This record gives sequence, C-alpha cells and structure tokens, in this order.
Amino acid sequence: MKALFLALTFLGAPLSAQQGFDVSVTEACMADALGYEEQQYCVGAAARQCMEYLEDSQGFAGCAGAEAAWWEARINGSFARISSAANEEQANALAKMQAAWLAYRDEICAFEQVFGAGEAVSEAECLLWKTGDQAVFLEDYLPRN
Repeated sequence: MKALFLALTFLGAPLSAQQGFDVSVTEACMADALGYEEQQYCVGAAARQCMEYLEDSQGFAGCAGAEAAWWEARINGSFARISSAANEEQANALAKMQAAWLAYRDEICAFEQVFGAGEAVSEAECLLWKTGDQAVFLEDYLPRN
C-alpha cells in the first residue's frame, strides 16, 4: 500500500521535483560510508538536495517519495538475498520481523500525517526516514561472500 503511495507521490510530483531528484547523491554517500551510523546519515541525501530549489510542499513530497521508493527497492533486494541464504528458522524470523516493521512504519507515518502538518509531505518524509533506516538495518545482515 505504501509502496503505491510512494510511487504515486513521485509520479504526481511537479516536473521540477522529478528533474531535481538525483539518487546518485545518496548512492555516493552510501559508497563512502564506513559503517552503520554513517550509512544512516545517507538517508535523505538525494531528497535534501532535490528540495533545496523547491518552494512548495508537493515538490518536497515528490523528492522524499522518490528517494523512499529507491530505499524500498533496496529493502526488497536485501530481503531476497537474506532469505535465500537463511535456514528455515531464520527465514521465518526475517519474514515476521519485516511484516511487523511494515505495519509499524505504515501506522507511525499515518500518525505523522495526521499530527504533523497534515500534508502529504509529512507522510512522505516519514516514509523516507523509516524506509531508509530499515534498508540500512537489513543491509547489515546481508550474507558476506
């Protein structure tokens, strides 16, 4: 459901937000990060740069939604890699944790939208931070080759 929201947020964003979004900023940050804490700092890097030249909340939501969708794809890739290397007990624990995390993320971001500014940007930014943090968390569990 939220993945659809992320896609629609980005697709519905003004052209200027789409043109200003460059995920290579976040990719470079992740490549240079030396550990978990530095990687967490990378969450939002591309969205922050995209937002620098925008003045409306719909544009801000587009920047945040675009990066959140990128992090969501990383989560999906990490989940698949971890699952394929896990034994049955580990795979079950991973699936249970991810389902609980997804429900948590969706509820906390819905709360943020209601109690925040009441605009799509509140929920989009929440989805960005929570999704990025989860992606970094899961990547720490990727099988080492």
